[in-house]
Amino acid sequence: MKLLVYQKGKVYFNFTAFLVINLFILSSLLFNTFAQARTAADVEKDLKKAARSSVAIYKKGGMSGLISATQGCYNKSDKNKFYCVYFDLASRHIDQIFIEGTNFPPNIFFADEQFGPRVAEVFTNANMDMTQCNDYLAKMTPIINKLVEDILQK
Repeated sequence: MKLLVYQKGKVYFNFTAFLVINLFILSSLLFNTFAQARTAADVEKDLKKAARSSVAIYKKGGMSGLISATQGCYNKSDKNKFYCVYFDLASRHIDQIFIEGTNFPPNIFFADEQFGPRVAEVFTNANMDMTQCNDYLAKMTPIINKLVEDILQK
């Protein structure tokens, strides 16, 4: 699988290959955690669903809709909590995009000080330490950001 593809005299970045490679790396990082039971395809499906859902909710209910949906996701005991992290990341990115185009301040709900405690419980329950948590977020953030941006541009 190639990250750069040459077609018709142009070089293109293969985002799907990038996503699959990063999901494989992520799966290996999380070998002894909750994510072990989930395949890369499951994670990819959750990432895409979180991006689509967050954009749809934003378009219908704005930032307050995203806040409500994010809180609701974490509060539902039957939810895959890693999906909630992906949804939270997507919503944070939408907030960042929104504030860049306006004079509004960032929404405090999506600030690091409130985001950290929300996701900490998920990672703690998955027996992940701080390094694993940070590595996981570092891998997932650019992927979910790209998915959100692609959906918003449609």
